Amino acid sequence: MDTRLSTLGETKLTSNMLELHPRSGAGMQLRDWHLKNWHLKGWRLNGWMRIGIILSVLWMLGGTGYLWQTPNNDGLSIARALLNQRSSCIGDNAVLRMEGKPELPCPSQTDVNEAFARSHTGLGSALLITGTALVLAWVAIGLVCVTTRWVMQGFKPEH
Repeated sequence: MDTRLSTLGETKLTSNMLELHPRSGAGMQLRDWHLKNWHLKGWRLNGWMRIGIILSVLWMLGGTGYLWQTPNNDGLSIARALLNQRSSCIGDNAVLRMEGKPELPCPSQTDVNEAFARSHTGLGSALLITGTALVLAWVAIGLVCVTTRWVMQGFKPEH
């Protein structure tokens, strides 16, 4: 049995598993290849890292969903103002029509609908905002951890 040590751990291969095909250009093929005792040496996620990963996933799902569904207040105010303008314009045009005067141009219902649609954050924008905040948070937490360790090492007596 051929045993090789890789950076990912101990990989065990049986001698029948390797076939060389130099003329076909396929290089080396592995058949019935299995990894045993596979683990990352020196890299173990501690409890805080696991909590951070879980919170990151929850942040991405919850934050993106919230931003995607929550309307932008400025855009919503503009859409409501346009809707009010349309309603008052339609009422004014009814009075002008009865008086025989020319009607005023009113915003269309399509314009109002588009204004309400623009008041919501798109999925791509929501993902970009939450993803950027997540990366900045991980960098800030990493810097705090590294700085804290560096300061604490300064207080340890040298041997």
